[in-house]
Amino acid sequence: MRETALAAVFFLVAVCLVAVSVANARASGTPTLRFTKLVPVQVKGLKFAPGETVRVVLNAGDSTRVRTIRVNAGGTFTVGFGTLPSADRCSGRLSLVAVGLKKTRAVYKLPSLACPTGPPTTAPGPATRQMG
Repeated sequence: MRETALAAVFFLVAVCLVAVSVANARASGTPTLRFTKLVPVQVKGLKFAPGETVRVVLNAGDSTRVRTIRVNAGGTFTVGFGTLPSADRCSGRLSLVAVGLKKTRAVYKLPSLACPTGPPTTAPGPATRQMG
């Protein structure tokens, strides 16, 4: 009986060690950022230090928006920036920088978006002539 209890304790310790090393492996590596939505803007950070406070800066055209977020135990975070004006969203200058208090850092620049450039055009209707 005593051997079975001791084996169970060793098994639980082994499971806990594996869980901790999996969490550390998931959080280790190079931190990355990605846009999960563009309207409204939502950003996800991956592989940051768990529990770390991160300052995320969004630069879009002439706008700069800053958010501070705490990283979860899995090394990730999600943060929203609201809706950007079309002129800023389509400016070709859409980038993110995230810097953590534990010196983790990630940068991402979104390639230019294919946005409409001006009012929609319509084909002219048939010519009409007034008689009078």
